[in-house]
Amino acid sequence: MNKTMKKLLSFCMSLAMLIGSAVTFTVNAAVSGDFNFKFIFHDVDNNDKVISEKNLTVNGTEGEQVIADVSSIMPTGYVVDGNYTQSTKISVTPYFDGSNVQEVYVKKEVQPTTLNITFETVYGEVVGTKTVSTTATGADGEAWTFMLGTDYELPEGYQLSTEKESVTNIQVPFGSTGGSVVFVEPIKGKEVKTTLNITFETVYGEVVGTKTVSTTATGADGEAWTFMLGTDYELPEGYQLSTEKESVTNIQVPFGSTGGSVVFVEKINKEEPVTPTVATITFETADGEVVGTTTVSTTAVGGEGEAWTFMLGEDYQLPEGYKLAEGVEQTTNVIIPFGAMGGHTLIVEKINKEEPVTPVDPEEPVNPTDPEKPGTDDTKKEETKSDESIKTEVKDDKANTSNKKEEAKAKEDKKSPKTGDNTQVAGYAVTLVACIALIAYYFKKMVVSK
Repeated sequence: MNKTMKKLLSFCMSLAMLIGSAVTFTVNAAVSGDFNFKFIFHDVDNNDKVISEKNLTVNGTEGEQVIADVSSIMPTGYVVDGNYTQSTKISVTPYFDGSNVQEVYVKKEVQPTTLNITFETVYGEVVGTKTVSTTATGADGEAWTFMLGTDYELPEGYQLSTEKESVTNIQVPFGSTGGSVVFVEPIKGKEVKTTLNITFETVYGEVVGTKTVSTTATGADGEAWTFMLGTDYELPEGYQLSTEKESVTNIQVPFGSTGGSVVFVEKINKEEPVTPTVATITFETADGEVVGTTTVSTTAVGGEGEAWTFMLGEDYQLPEGYKLAEGVEQTTNVIIPFGAMGGHTLIVEKINKEEPVTPVDPEEPVNPTDPEKPGTDDTKKEETKSDESIKTEVKDDKANTSNKKEEAKAKEDKKSPKTGDNTQVAGYAVTLVACIALIAYYFKKMVVSK
């Protein structure tokens, strides 16, 4: 081989390697894992000012949307604005290039401003209470003023005390809860009610009834009205005073005020009569002839809407000498709601006792195979051949299975996307064929020239 041929062959090999490496590529799959997101919170009530930036790890697949729950990193005292950001569960798309930033728009959470007012006499007697509130908001350090006559009223029949002054316009800082006492006194010459709220309970804490009684009777300061069992109020129907826990039944309430008391009771143990469940069953022939009736009942009880089932053979019997009519579809289980009465009809027919019964001829016995005569040699040969054919079929099945696996593998290889290595081999092959053709051309030319 001369120098020209050697150089040509070296050039072709180098070209093949260069082309093979140029067409090599790698198929990258989507990557899943943890992605670091930065969430930037804007206050929509303060010109979208940034009030917080928080990082949160989100698990997902690159380029695919995933839900991130930012409730754990929300700024204190804020909620999502409900317009630009609908929920604390936000849809985000993670990327590994680091551009994982999400804007969240929030607003201050409104806390109600509440005032609890107690109305008392100068003697310390509480004659009423009132709770008022507002959802109005204000700047830090500001307060809402609850005003008498606008936000609340005095108890009926009372006026502001003439002996002790009260603050009636009461300030409470926005978003907080406050309390205040307003001193009152009965309005002279005006009807004032004395009220008692009674709760009836069992010793187990079960409330079985309530009752409110009142009187317009009046008395001197410090005196009280006595509400009496049997005169001013009664126990709930079906109950009596508890035998396990004592109660105050004559209850005193200061004139012009409202009081409360608990009376302990228990059920009166009465044995209520049980209404039986009754079914009347009529037995008729197909011609409409009534051949018997029976009435069955039970004192079993059940819940509302439930029923008792009277069953043939257990709760009632057919008339003697009769059976259920053949060819007639009918129900023998009679369902009656508990405590009710119902009726049912069954179609029957006489049992024909004179019909002869034809005996069944016994089958002729089958001659058993003589155990003394085993199979012939020919039979054994056939069995041996059969065994060998079975073995041959098993071998063929195994071979077929192996061939099918190889065919399936070949199909999978065809379906699989070409990787970088497969593409490289293809490049080498094409280049090598081209080089061989070129060498053959020059070799032929040299031979001809000689």
